[in-house]
Amino acid sequence: MPKNKIFIKNPIPYRSYNTNKKDIQQRKKKQEIFEFDDLIQSLYKILNKKNENISKIIKQKYPILLIDEFQDTNRHQYKIFEKIYKSQEDTCILMSDPKQAIYSFRGADISYYLKVKKRIKKHYQLNINWRSSKEMVESINLLFLRIKNVFLLPNIDFIPTKSSYQEKQIEFKINGILQPAIRFLFNDKPIINKNEYENWISKACVNYISFWINEGKKENAIIIKNNKAKFISAKDICILVNNKRESSIIKEALHASNIPTTFLSQKTSVFHSIEALELLWIFQAILNPKNEFILKRALSTSIISNNSYDIDILTNKYSTWSNVINEFSEYLMIWENIGIENVIYKIIKNYKISENNHVPNITNILHIGELLEKQFNKTKKKYILIFWLEKKIEKKQDIPDTDYIRSRNNKNCIKITTIHKSKGLEYPITCIPFSITPYNFCSDIDSTNNTMSNITTRKKILSENMRLLYVALTRAIVHCCIGIASIQNDKILKKNNYSNIYNNALKYVIQLGTECNSKQLNIILKKISYNQNIEVNSIIPHFSTISTNYTENKINANTKKLTRILEYNYDITSYSKLKKNYGLLTFPKKSHITCVHKNIKINSKEKNKNVTPHSLPKGNIFGIFIHKILKNINFHEIINQNWISNQLEKNNFNKTWDVVLKNWINTILNTPLNHSNLVLSQLHPKNYIKELEFFLPIKNKITDMRLNKIVNMFNPILNTTKKICFDPIKGILVGSIDLIFRWKKKYYLVDYKSNWLGHSISDYSKKSIHHAITTNFYDLQYQLYSVALHRYLSQRIKNYTLNKYFGGIYILFLRAMDNTNSQQGLFFTLPESKIIKDLNDLFK
Repeated sequence: MPKNKIFIKNPIPYRSYNTNKKDIQQRKKKQEIFEFDDLIQSLYKILNKKNENISKIIKQKYPILLIDEFQDTNRHQYKIFEKIYKSQEDTCILMSDPKQAIYSFRGADISYYLKVKKRIKKHYQLNINWRSSKEMVESINLLFLRIKNVFLLPNIDFIPTKSSYQEKQIEFKINGILQPAIRFLFNDKPIINKNEYENWISKACVNYISFWINEGKKENAIIIKNNKAKFISAKDICILVNNKRESSIIKEALHASNIPTTFLSQKTSVFHSIEALELLWIFQAILNPKNEFILKRALSTSIISNNSYDIDILTNKYSTWSNVINEFSEYLMIWENIGIENVIYKIIKNYKISENNHVPNITNILHIGELLEKQFNKTKKKYILIFWLEKKIEKKQDIPDTDYIRSRNNKNCIKITTIHKSKGLEYPITCIPFSITPYNFCSDIDSTNNTMSNITTRKKILSENMRLLYVALTRAIVHCCIGIASIQNDKILKKNNYSNIYNNALKYVIQLGTECNSKQLNIILKKISYNQNIEVNSIIPHFSTISTNYTENKINANTKKLTRILEYNYDITSYSKLKKNYGLLTFPKKSHITCVHKNIKINSKEKNKNVTPHSLPKGNIFGIFIHKILKNINFHEIINQNWISNQLEKNNFNKTWDVVLKNWINTILNTPLNHSNLVLSQLHPKNYIKELEFFLPIKNKITDMRLNKIVNMFNPILNTTKKICFDPIKGILVGSIDLIFRWKKKYYLVDYKSNWLGHSISDYSKKSIHHAITTNFYDLQYQLYSVALHRYLSQRIKNYTLNKYFGGIYILFLRAMDNTNSQQGLFFTLPESKIIKDLNDLFK
């Protein structure tokens, strides 16, 4: 090699590897991460310090050493075993097959096997193959016995094996014709480059695979084992490749013929799949169902699979579009109630997504759902979860193992896996299309350099390639298809059209380690095919195309139609929605509420002694704030004034109200709720639940007439109760109960009201409170909430009855509570059991 010829390929990855290795170690130390390899390294370092005590302890606990797959031992593992079991009296049992030593890329070093083999006195050979047919075993023997010292290393001999199957015990037949054990698919073109070959062999393999599956469906392709016939299907076939690139080539060819696949060595993030992007669009629509663009985009996904024509029809018809909005609103309620995974289950059920679909891939959908559920349990925020999903889709590096695409759960798929991952596995039929293409780790070797060191390196690489070939060939039970050709490098065309990769393992075996062109290779293959178990095909037969039951949902403008009937009047409603939608309440104008709030903030420099609960802001904003305070405090603990001050500031209220607010909350917690001195501050946290959300399914349509009739059968306040009006409803009634507590073995419902009825406690007379309750339909609210509590208790208490366990309802007008027994600001009622039961039946 000329002296001025410099190769920079090797030093750059080497230096990069060392730099990254140090960086990774520092990051692991910082994050306190300890991996399996670190365990080995740590033990090795301890033993290297001549710590005999550790060795004795380990040997005492494990007096006999038994190592399986010893040929895959790395340097540190070997040194650990050597230091612990160094006496000649130690018992060591090592099981290995050096012909399957293929993991040098992850540190395994076969030289340690060779070193130990010289020292071991007793050797036992296992020469029975319990996997493959007699014809398959004999064919492999024939190939590997063609050349002496086929594995190119001392002490790695090829010893012929015998099949555990007797002749005709297991056979592969098509239309009654026995198929060969090995079939070479030979491209006999004099000159063919790598890309041309890959394109040709992919089509050739797919042609045979489609033929086998088709004939299996017709019950013509069978595997007979011990006189029992099994028809060939996709799950019986596995394609062995070297890397992800090759898997993509063959996968694309299979998909073009509508043959489903699963790549068992997948290292791609599930968030880079089409399903991840489509789920993002769907969840964005769930959070924004009234945004027409976002909702249309969700409907156009392959998961929901509507075409543009039908989406346009849905949009133009109010009733159907309204129900689509309601459907996505329902998904939101399912998300909030029982989790995001259940939303995905519902969508899968609604749109009949099955394992037979290629797109969308149900395995990917369920995998993403599982990861979203875990993340949501951490964040508890919907929009933060959507942001997290967007970032996952964008992220292309540092993919955690949990994100790797999983194998399809569909058993009836063609399996694709790397040869490395196939070790130890077996498949009835295998295809090895790319066995003669150069391996990645050969690319840095200069084939023109014939120095001793370079020859040794090439020899080691060829030896491992040979072992890799042996592993690939021995995966098949009855049949193996192998691609072969005389590939030329585009950059270097040799004389006589000799292949410039003659040291490829398969060609080394076939060509007996010599160079030859396509014509000479053809002659050699013909000689090999004289054996009845081996066949060579240079002309690939054209079989009829496969017809499968597998469907691929494509986003198409004209083919997909919405078949599910969308029901009218299905809605997610609530007490607030019922009264708001039909305008029975006269709400203060928004500007008025804002004005009151601002006025108090302007006058907030007044002394605290002039501020009372009655002068604090009115309206929904401050009411929600008080509810938050009561939700987040512990009733029997002292209230932290700094926390109150921070909450006021965080919610844009005046911090100087902290003392007044603290005293007011203390008053609420210590005001007796009855004449038995029941106070909230004395309740143990185990005896109350705050903000209990409920979801009541409305299975049959409810009309305002039926509801009013039941509600007004018993009204403890006035005989002139207003009647609420609404269109018939069906769907789900949702709500949140402020507080449920247990006292003297009974359960009570509490609803907080921050209504402003006047400037002093005297304005909160019984008459005023009754008027506020009827005007705002609080009587309807507490009766609906009573049904929710009744159902909640009946599902959790054995032998539950209303009369025994239901204690009643408290409505607390918070501004009037005065820490005395005057019962000022309190409303209590215990509805008749008949009312609750009738309402409960109404929802059923």
